[in-house]
Amino acid sequence: MQRRKLEELSLMDDFLFNAMLTHPETGEKFTNKILKLLFNREFKNLKVSAQKFYAGMNTNFRGARLDVCIEGDCVSIEGDEIPSVYDVEPDQNNRVKDISAFPKRSRFYHAIIDSRSLKSGEDFGKLKQVYAIFICNYDPFGYDRVLYTIKNRCLEDLKDIQKMVDVVKQDGEVSLQYMKSFEHDQLMYAQGEAAGREDGLRAGRLAEMKNTEREKKRADIAQSRIKELEAELKKYREKTTV
Repeated sequence: MQRRKLEELSLMDDFLFNAMLTHPETGEKFTNKILKLLFNREFKNLKVSAQKFYAGMNTNFRGARLDVCIEGDCVSIEGDEIPSVYDVEPDQNNRVKDISAFPKRSRFYHAIIDSRSLKSGEDFGKLKQVYAIFICNYDPFGYDRVLYTIKNRCLEDLKDIQKMVDVVKQDGEVSLQYMKSFEHDQLMYAQGEAAGREDGLRAGRLAEMKNTEREKKRADIAQSRIKELEAELKKYREKTTV
């Protein structure tokens, strides 16, 4: 394969794209420009790594080489600041087989980054937010769009179910049944608590009786031993007086 001149390269070529993002003068501005176009916000304190490699578990398992890995940004999710990772992949390979594998390729990159995100014992809430960004010079899904944003979402519409739940909650008969059920549960709890106290008292009395019986046996043994010693002492005195 003949080497092309640097002037002939475009941003779809890995070398030039990586050079742009890691260049000391243009890197930060270029990175922010790319991410701002996608997420419509400013980014700060970014750390850019070109050709970052994640090894597989061992030589029998596949690893992943990220063209550009961007870290250092945090995303606010339900009030928590979650560290985020952006994997940027220029892709000009438009073979049908590779296009159909896009979802699984993205899934694999997410999984291998996730597997390195938590230390032993860390909570899953600290898992990093991962974004896989593919920049293509072709339309991967055939809908003639410039940008495709793919998210995990729930396919089921639960609004109708919620309306049914609200109807049942507002039914007076259901409310009455709930109160009766609550009172029944309270009664059963009180009876169980009383039975538990009685069982505890009964167990306490039984333990006390056993303890008293043990002490009585010890006292009987001691009394028997005293009588034996007194008998031996009497025999000894009789021998010494003869």
